[in-house]
Amino acid sequence: MPPSQLKPTPLPTARKQLRYVGSAQKDLLKFPSEVREEVAHALRVAQRGRKPLSAKPLTGDPAFKGASTLEIVEDHDTNTYRVIITVKYPEVVYVIDAFQKKSTSGISTPQKDIRRIKARLKTAAAEYAKEFKASGAK
Repeated sequence: MPPSQLKPTPLPTARKQLRYVGSAQKDLLKFPSEVREEVAHALRVAQRGRKPLSAKPLTGDPAFKGASTLEIVEDHDTNTYRVIITVKYPEVVYVIDAFQKKSTSGISTPQKDIRRIKARLKTAAAEYAKEFKASGAK
């Protein structure tokens, strides 16, 4: 089919709720405005059930299995900012963590950040189970 006949795939209209775990929202608000704007766009894409272009599956620990835990990466003024989200749940996108990358070990995520992310993933799972499983949601 010629490109002129291709139709863009519309974004789903239903949006998942957006929830923040721990200090993720406060930490995100400390980012430069340009970075916050890019992250906000990526979060809207995730809320509509799509993978943001600036996101990749988070690696570094078996707890981050599959593609349900994503890392949104934005570069600005020689700094790298990361926002960790989970899209595992049908009704909600959880923002797990937001931080400026300061690793001295290359591109890998520091162990203290991995421990915090794992703890917050458990918090999100417990919150989801309490609110959505109790109400009979999927």
